[in-house]
Amino acid sequence: MKLVRFSFLFALLIMVSCNSEPDELEQLEVNETIENEVTSSQTGRFNLDLPDDPADETEQLMYMTSFLVGRTLLADAPARDYFYAQMNQYGNTFGLSKVLSASPTNPNPFQAAFHTQFYLYNYDLDNGNTGGGPVSPPVAPNPPPDRWGGVLQMPLASYLGTVVNTYSWELHIPNDNVLTLYGYNDLHEYVAGQASLASLWSMDTTQLYTDGAILFVMGNQGIYLPSNYSVFGNPNLAIIVREQ
Repeated sequence: MKLVRFSFLFALLIMVSCNSEPDELEQLEVNETIENEVTSSQTGRFNLDLPDDPADETEQLMYMTSFLVGRTLLADAPARDYFYAQMNQYGNTFGLSKVLSASPTNPNPFQAAFHTQFYLYNYDLDNGNTGGGPVSPPVAPNPPPDRWGGVLQMPLASYLGTVVNTYSWELHIPNDNVLTLYGYNDLHEYVAGQASLASLWSMDTTQLYTDGAILFVMGNQGIYLPSNYSVFGNPNLAIIVREQ
C-alpha cells in the first residue's frame, strides 16, 4: 500500500512539473522580450560601446571630436572668438590642447561650449544617465554600412583625458583662405554667410577626404561627405582632426 501511495505521489509530482515548465519558459521569454525592447528604446540603432579594436576606437573618438569641434563653432559665438584667436596666433595648424584641456574644470570659452555639445550628442554618464536620454546621433539617420553613426558612452572627464592625453592630435584648417577669398573678416561673418562647415578626420594620399561630415547651422545634424571630397575650391571651411 505504501508503494502504491508513493508511486501515485511521484506521478503527481511529474505531472505538476511538466505542466509548470511551459509557463516558466513563457515567462522567461516575456521577460527577455521586455528587456530587449527596453534596450532597443534606450539605444536605438546605434552602438554606444567603444569597440574592442583599438583602431576602431581611435577612429570613433576622432570622428566624435571632429564633429563636436565643428558643432561648437557653428553654435557658440564666444567659442568662435577663442578658436579664431588661436588661428591668428598659431596659423592654420595647432594642437587640440590649445582649445581643449584634459580637465573639465575651469574651461576656456571654446571648451565650455564644447562640453554643452558633448552632452547633447553623448550619454551623460557623469549624471547617472546610462541610456534613454535625449541624445541625437551626429548625422542623419541610416548611415552607410561603412560609416559609424553612433554616440559615445563615457563620462566627459574620461573622454577629455583620452583625446588630450592619450593621443597627439592637432587641428588643421587647410583652406583658411576661404575667409579672405569670400570677404569674411572673422568666423562670425563666415558662419553668418556660409552657415556650414566641413568636419573631417581622415585624408588619403591624394588629398581627398572620405571620412567626415558637412554640418549646418540650421538643425543639429549633418550629412556625410561624398566620396573623394576635396576641401580646395570649396566654400566650406574645413576643420580637420588629425595625428600630429
